[in-house]
Amino acid sequence: MERYLHTARQIGDLQILSPALVTAAVVAWMNRDDPTAAGYLHEFDDATRDGPTEYRELQLPEAVRICRTLADPRFAEVLAGARPVVVAAEASDAGDYGSGAMPRQIVSSRSSA
Repeated sequence: MERYLHTARQIGDLQILSPALVTAAVVAWMNRDDPTAAGYLHEFDDATRDGPTEYRELQLPEAVRICRTLADPRFAEVLAGARPVVVAAEASDAGDYGSGAMPRQIVSSRSSA
């Protein structure tokens, strides 16, 4: 994962870096490395805060879901910002990892690791 992220960071293009950071957060979370997952989300926030909105918004539901599983709803609100509430609500209702609504194989991977 780090090699992938290193390349994405070097390229610096948000259409590459944004999904790479959120993917890294998901992988870290799946490996029960919550501090690293949070770190990737904070890097995602820093990288996308002032860029074109689509690079943040496309990854936002997944980022918000991870924040919720990390029990950090305030940071989820920071990520969502002034975007329509439906984006954050959709993320929490459609795939909240903590509620068992995510794909079963991911739930079992996380819980049995």
